[in-house]
Amino acid sequence: MYRITKVVSLICLMVAVYSTSVMASAPGTQPEELSDNSGLGSMELAPSAEDLARDMLSARNEKLVDEGKQDQQWNEGFNKKIGKYIAIGSGPIPVNASHPGFGGARVVAFKKAMLAAKEQMAAYMAQEVSRKIERILSAPDQTAAIAEQETKASEQPGIMDKSTALVNAELDRLLKERNVDMSSPEKVQKEVEQLLQSDTFSDVIKASARAEVAGLLVYKIIEAVPEGNTGEVAVIAICSSKSKQMAAALLGKGSAPVGKAKNSISAWVKGLDKKILIATHGVKPRVDQNGNLNLVAFGMAFPRTASSTSTNISRKKARIQALGYLRSFAGEMVVTSEASDDASTFKEFADNTSTFASQDSFESVTTARADSLKMPGINTVHSWRFIDSRSGKPVVGTVMAWNLGNAKDANALRDQMNKLGGSKGGEGVTAKSKPVSRPVSTGEPAKANDSPYVRSGVTGDDDDF
Repeated sequence: MYRITKVVSLICLMVAVYSTSVMASAPGTQPEELSDNSGLGSMELAPSAEDLARDMLSARNEKLVDEGKQDQQWNEGFNKKIGKYIAIGSGPIPVNASHPGFGGARVVAFKKAMLAAKEQMAAYMAQEVSRKIERILSAPDQTAAIAEQETKASEQPGIMDKSTALVNAELDRLLKERNVDMSSPEKVQKEVEQLLQSDTFSDVIKASARAEVAGLLVYKIIEAVPEGNTGEVAVIAICSSKSKQMAAALLGKGSAPVGKAKNSISAWVKGLDKKILIATHGVKPRVDQNGNLNLVAFGMAFPRTASSTSTNISRKKARIQALGYLRSFAGEMVVTSEASDDASTFKEFADNTSTFASQDSFESVTTARADSLKMPGINTVHSWRFIDSRSGKPVVGTVMAWNLGNAKDANALRDQMNKLGGSKGGEGVTAKSKPVSRPVSTGEPAKANDSPYVRSGVTGDDDDF
């Protein structure tokens, strides 16, 4: 009964999330990936976040098919009709919620999930594959092998202790597997005489890719952490024409999209549920009160102690995390390399015995590199601190936003500051050719900027700033 209830609740969750997405993409409104509901995270009690992500896409597509909107479906990979690339990446959370490093593990899991999505996009654009298959069938000449061993043994005493003194490496490994005393030439020779034939097989596959990846936005984040167990973070990432346009704007290579004005980014973020904020990482787009499309970056960190110093350090770290997400959005060189090796060896002996050994290995290396980029106009729009109900530990977050208008304002302000050149020092007010005239005293208290001998300051007026 419990399992049925759990499954039903998950289905209800997916339908609810999907419904809000469909409402956001109704005719006459903005693209679904730019809706307020996109780019946010959710916390689920489930074993597989990646399965939930795929179920979410499937539910969305089934709904569109029922409505006769097959051309609007989102499938993993490049969707030519709608000009969008969709990727689902996942990263493991290797510890449970009670572990002290649970919070940091969640952040790393998100980064792994995004890296997996970037890897898929790079592979789609620039995949290279090589393969080498080899099979060796042999029936060794026992007489020649024994004679060779005897010669080497007489020339180099003790060589029978070395694996390189055998007929070949495969035979050496085989002898060890059969527990043959390698220091006894007689036993080695007897074992060699028994070998009738061998069958060795190897299949090595290598895949690599190197490509520029930019404009990859977070559409949905799912943190699935079963109670008392380890979990997983899955990301549905999307690259669209608007996201590529925003990446170009961030690089200073084009204009930014505009949209229908909403409330401010700050007001919107402050209205989000804390459970959503705790599960939200990376970059999402949103239109502000002026109609500017913003890139909103969510970073978080975890105080080591309860002190205010630890909290402040975490806020700074969360800010750096958010900046890093913005930089990655602008573009990275993604390089991937994968290698798979399947091998087996079969040996038959004169005593009607045989041995079989197999091995398989896999290695994957992915790097994403982005050089320094000037990014003026980034504002902190919200800072928060909550307790994660799953771990009972505090989480500190910083939300930052960038838009092209703010970047231009920042450039203008920088030019003004450079023109002032205050860092260069100089004569200051002593360079004036005429003394500054002072008003005749009226008996009133001195103003703040009347004299260098001010004894008390005045409260600033908001209009002055």
